[in-house]
Amino acid sequence: RQHTPSDQDDCTDNSTASAPLPTTKPVESPKPAAADEKKSNVKTPAEMCKLFGISSTAVFDGEMIKKKFSKDFMVKESFVWINPSARSIHWAKSATDKLDPKHSKFLLLKKSTVPEAAQIKLGEKKGVVKGVMKMPHNGGIMISTDEGEFLELKIPPESVANWAQVLRVLV
Repeated sequence: RQHTPSDQDDCTDNSTASAPLPTTKPVESPKPAAADEKKSNVKTPAEMCKLFGISSTAVFDGEMIKKKFSKDFMVKESFVWINPSARSIHWAKSATDKLDPKHSKFLLLKKSTVPEAAQIKLGEKKGVVKGVMKMPHNGGIMISTDEGEFLELKIPPESVANWAQVLRVLV
């Protein structure tokens, strides 16, 4: 299912949702050990939503987001999602590409979390995330890679806190 900014799937328990991040500091916090241990047992986007303390499954289901990779000349609309079990963030031309990820591009959120042989099934690797920062001027997120590249995601204001929370835990 393709998500749009007005099409948010709410989790049943919003009491654990985190407050929006400050806009001047990088997205970083201690990595909860409980989340790391439970992630492998979590199957549905709704369960992951509760585990990460976010209010929408769109982060895992995917949604159309304007993105610009540093080598791109223009901002492009892409279908973007996070795969917590592979610790990767993916983007593709359409939601259909999520079903066949080899057509997607991705960044690993941590170094050496997926064996090289298994990465082929994830799509075209563009690097490993080095840092994540919430952008104060547009409410989006800027991701830097170990290759010196940048991925800018222009996330809708109602979704940016959810994306930042998941990235904070996984990076």
